[in-house]
Amino acid sequence: MREKIEKIASFLKQDSRSVITVIFNGRKLAKPTKTMKYAFSESDILETYGSIENFINKLPDKGFGDGTNVVLRKCYGDSYHNLEKVELIFNEVNNVMANNIEAPVQPISVASVPQSYVQPQSPAMAMPSVGMGYASVPQNEWLDTKVKEQRFNEIEFQLKKVQEELLDAKSKLRVAEEQKNNLQLKLDTAKERHELNLEKALRDKKGFFETPSGEKVMEVVGMAMPQLLAMATKTPAVGMGTPNLSQAKQQLISVIQQDFVTDEMVMNLYQSLENLVTVEENGGNQG
Repeated sequence: MREKIEKIASFLKQDSRSVITVIFNGRKLAKPTKTMKYAFSESDILETYGSIENFINKLPDKGFGDGTNVVLRKCYGDSYHNLEKVELIFNEVNNVMANNIEAPVQPISVASVPQSYVQPQSPAMAMPSVGMGYASVPQNEWLDTKVKEQRFNEIEFQLKKVQEELLDAKSKLRVAEEQKNNLQLKLDTAKERHELNLEKALRDKKGFFETPSGEKVMEVVGMAMPQLLAMATKTPAVGMGTPNLSQAKQQLISVIQQDFVTDEMVMNLYQSLENLVTVEENGGNQG
């Protein structure tokens, strides 16, 4: 029991992050505070109980009997990391004291020593056992190793967390790139469709002579053109036609008077001539 008390005291003396929690049958020893309610530091124990040994000896009075576990812990901010459990057997002290007081001293022969009995060695000769608290320096080294191991596990956990976040960020970036490419494709398609529509509109916007009406007019003019040219080269006959009209115009009138020439064809021809006259007049005015 003495060794366990020294082990607990040695752990608490390491630094301010070293604390203990006392547990018995699922019940924890608590402090009258709201913060770190179940974590006792060295200063907490010394302030209330005066010493670590007195704190341990008072536990049975608070209902913490044999089998009570003292958990050695390190505090990192709001989190705790358990390093080791020290089990307390309070009857060990009473049994040893009773045997020392009541049992008479008798000579012990070598033959009477049980085979299972192991004679304890002096601290100077014995190699300290790791974690058992036989010497303060090895115990501190062991606890430091456990703390370093715990810190390594924390760093490894944080590294895995960062790696997962990185993979998640890469996945989101890949999705964003795919969305960007899809939007670019839609934009390109929309531009291409717009250009096609413009080209189609320009194709559909035909001139008058490219329309069916214009084609009919050109057909009439084409039929009359040989006669108009022939008449233009001849001298007008006296008393024939209208004196104010040229022979070509009179010939055009004679063509229009043919039976196969409809009123629609005449109106189309008239509109075409009007357009030509308008263009000619506008060109002359600009000049």
